[in-house]
Amino acid sequence: MAGRLGDLAMLFRHSVSLIALAAATLAAEDAHAQTATIAPTSANVLNLLSPFLSLNATATGRAALQANLDQAVRYNNTATLFQQQLAISDKNLLGSATNTLSSVGLGTYGAGANLAGGLPAQTVINGITPQQPVGGLGPVLGPIYVAGTAAGTNGPLGSVVNLLARAYSFTGNDLGVAKNYFANGAANNPSTTPPNYVPVPAVAPAGYTIPTFNGLPNTRDSVYDLAYGVTNTQPGQDVYGSSRPIQVAQGRYTIFDPTALNGIATNPSFPSGHTTYAFTDGILLAMTTPQAYQSMLLRASEYGESRIVLGVHYPLDIIGGRALATYDLAQAFTNPLYINNAATTGTAIDLPSLYTQASSQMQS
Repeated sequence: MAGRLGDLAMLFRHSVSLIALAAATLAAEDAHAQTATIAPTSANVLNLLSPFLSLNATATGRAALQANLDQAVRYNNTATLFQQQLAISDKNLLGSATNTLSSVGLGTYGAGANLAGGLPAQTVINGITPQQPVGGLGPVLGPIYVAGTAAGTNGPLGSVVNLLARAYSFTGNDLGVAKNYFANGAANNPSTTPPNYVPVPAVAPAGYTIPTFNGLPNTRDSVYDLAYGVTNTQPGQDVYGSSRPIQVAQGRYTIFDPTALNGIATNPSFPSGHTTYAFTDGILLAMTTPQAYQSMLLRASEYGESRIVLGVHYPLDIIGGRALATYDLAQAFTNPLYINNAATTGTAIDLPSLYTQASSQMQS
């Protein structure tokens, strides 16, 4: 796995400036008075990820996009049985305080349980038994975390659960805006497409701007669809744009888990939601348990890699989700405009206070 992650880092180091992607924070500018359709935090995230919009415009960017697809296909085609088992298990997104996994033959788990602790064998798919036995906290602390979070905010690790669930609600909101905006310029798109649906363009709040480049985003084209020669009007593609790798190159893929394709026709690819969850929870768990800091972040990276193995995300989606989560958490811990301020974040969240409570509980 370390070799794969190294290959991925080297590929994009020479093709896309990750520094620009991770450091391109918003410089607030005066804007025409208008009704805000997105929160200031979402506008900041769109500007953070704005270099994505320009990838088709240069030879280097186009080469990066081609490598983006080729690497995604390679991860899928060369996946071992263990990686397939892990990838299927990692479809489970435990971003809520409590999460019922009866659909895969398991019980109720608390926020981040699959990242910190692990999940046992689940319902067999195509002869493959999904499982992820050990999480980032290891074989001893991991099971204790799973047991301590099973009752949600009412259990012995209730403050930890509350921290993770509240934080992911915050980063997840910005994620949803980013997915829709980079696909077709909208703030929100429905999970099913009603007749004659026309995306409503996202509008920046007063004092902020949101990025555009060479006419992108628009309802006809998106960065990925332009790069891979598909359109959102073609059967089998994402109806909003930004189709997944398995949609644009199905003939090159091994579809070992057909259920992984559920919902991708109305859920744009960039950035990855599972990866945003992994790094939101992974970073916070690493901070509350510095004894396992490296292994928690490695587990978050592994979780993002599983999305590439399944064929439902590109490496750039994983990079985007990681950048989004890291940026939002950094702002929420240090920027006074973010701390307990609904005017900025949409819903007030006092992350430093939540963290103090969770850290004490986790260490005890």
